[in-house]
Amino acid sequence: MAVNLRPCGDFRSSYQADQALFKTRIGQVFTLGLIACAILYALVSENLYLLSLGIQVCYYAIAALGLNILVGCSGQISLGHAAFFGVGAFASAYLATNTPLPVIVCIPLAGFFTA
Repeated sequence: MAVNLRPCGDFRSSYQADQALFKTRIGQVFTLGLIACAILYALVSENLYLLSLGIQVCYYAIAALGLNILVGCSGQISLGHAAFFGVGAFASAYLATNTPLPVIVCIPLAGFFTA
C-alpha cells in the first residue's frame, strides 16, 4: 500500500511544479531532518561497523539514484553506469591510500578523473 503525503486538492499546474524535488513542506522537513540525524550520528558514533555500513548504503543509494534518473526520466539504457561507478570508486580509494590528500579532497578528484 503506497502512502501519499500530498494534501487533498494539491494540483500541479505547471511543469516546474510537477518536477519539483520536494512536493510538500513535510517531505522537505523530513528529508532535512534525516540528513541532520545522519550527520550527527557520523560525528558522535562509536560503532565503526554501523558507520561503515551507513556509508556503503549512502554511496550505493547515490549510484541507484543516478541510474534511476538516467533510465527513468530520460528512458535511455545505461550500459556504462556501473563502469563509471567502479572507476570512480577505484580512483577515490587509490588517491586516498597513495597520496597524502584527505578523503574529503580525494572524492571530488575521483569524480573529476572519472569524468
